[in-house]
Amino acid sequence: MKRIIAAMLLALIMLGFQPRATAAAPMTVIDFEGLADKQIVQDYYYSTYGVTFSGASILTAGISLSPLYPPKSGSCVAWDYPEYAVNGTVTITFSTPRTHVGGYFTTMTKLTFTAYDSGGNPVGQDLSLDRANYEGAGTGLVPNHYLHVNYAGGIAKVVIEDTGDSYVLDDLTFTGGLEFGDAPEGALAYPATGVAGAFPTCMSVTTAGWIQHDNFGAWFGPGFDFETDGNAGLCPGFAPYNSDECFEDGDAGLILPEPYTIQAGVVAPCGNATGTPLGSPCAWAQWGSDIDILIHNWMPNHEPYVQAYVNVLIDWNQDGQWQNDPGTTCYGIMTPEHVLVDFVIPPQYDGTLSALGPPSFQIGPNEGYVWARFSITERPVGSDWNGEGTFEDGETEDYLLRVYHPPPVGVGGEAYPVNKVSLLAPWIAASMAIMAGSFMALRRRKTQS
Repeated sequence: MKRIIAAMLLALIMLGFQPRATAAAPMTVIDFEGLADKQIVQDYYYSTYGVTFSGASILTAGISLSPLYPPKSGSCVAWDYPEYAVNGTVTITFSTPRTHVGGYFTTMTKLTFTAYDSGGNPVGQDLSLDRANYEGAGTGLVPNHYLHVNYAGGIAKVVIEDTGDSYVLDDLTFTGGLEFGDAPEGALAYPATGVAGAFPTCMSVTTAGWIQHDNFGAWFGPGFDFETDGNAGLCPGFAPYNSDECFEDGDAGLILPEPYTIQAGVVAPCGNATGTPLGSPCAWAQWGSDIDILIHNWMPNHEPYVQAYVNVLIDWNQDGQWQNDPGTTCYGIMTPEHVLVDFVIPPQYDGTLSALGPPSFQIGPNEGYVWARFSITERPVGSDWNGEGTFEDGETEDYLLRVYHPPPVGVGGEAYPVNKVSLLAPWIAASMAIMAGSFMALRRRKTQS
């Protein structure tokens, strides 16, 4: 059934269906439309976006806005109104720290765009707009220059400064947050053995590091969610497990096998799943028939689009971490836990991973459940990766999979070991009948003679 679903998805993609349109918008844009000319912005956007402005008012094209300062979009822009913007300073504050903040500026003088964290510490600055860029300025710059800062730790405030009331801002752009993993860290990972997870998931747990992504256009499945920490923000808690995605829940990208989770200390199939095995110990897992995931790569959400990288980790030795173990072997050869290394995803790709032909990999030697991590990133991570890192783009999805060797079909209704008497009984009966027939025929011949 999962192969059929994968084929249907791929067919829809080939026909022009774009799953990326169903994903959560990776960026939020405030375009200032709908505000009145000369209106003070202040906390107009606070209830919707948690954004407060200080020192800005609105200018509208065709009314108060000079044609030398064209809007990036629509007809309204924010202006460093001198009555409110002391020394040309506009401050924008975010109730929830953002990892990317930017905007389109047109100015008469040099601008500085400085970002600060929640503690008031400067964390980045864009000084690229170092001269006038209004229409006809003759400086080689065109209106609506994009200034921005990225900071994975979270931007709580930006300050824009010049020497007076001489610039406008349009299309303020920011991200909604970060994306993390879900595998347990500091919590039970394998109920059968009592092993706790030390997977790099939670910022708030010191057992290991963590993985986090900003996102500008690369993800798994139909969508993604921004979070404040691992396990959909529940870290350090894992009640429930797999809070971000589990299976066919509007977020999860895994197509097959059907994964599991942990409920009240017991392994159980994810909701919407019955649970299916990845394969048998030491067998070779084939992409498309044993395992598959849906991928989108539209980084960085504008031209020029760039390639992405997918990495997959599976904890074959069930020790609660992703690290190659020389003692985990099949037929005397180590089975790496980093099963897919820096596999390239082309730009503007929507489809299954299997369609790109990744190499098969050998399943580990142990039966049971194993935690797996799927990550798509803007840069390669190298071999023998442990699953942690800070990335400007992408997403991570973690799943609990099963390695299982189903028992052979029994003979005559019996399971192995074979009941040899039951197996041979029909042949013995047939042989006895043949022997009896031969004996009777022999007696008749002797009697006749």
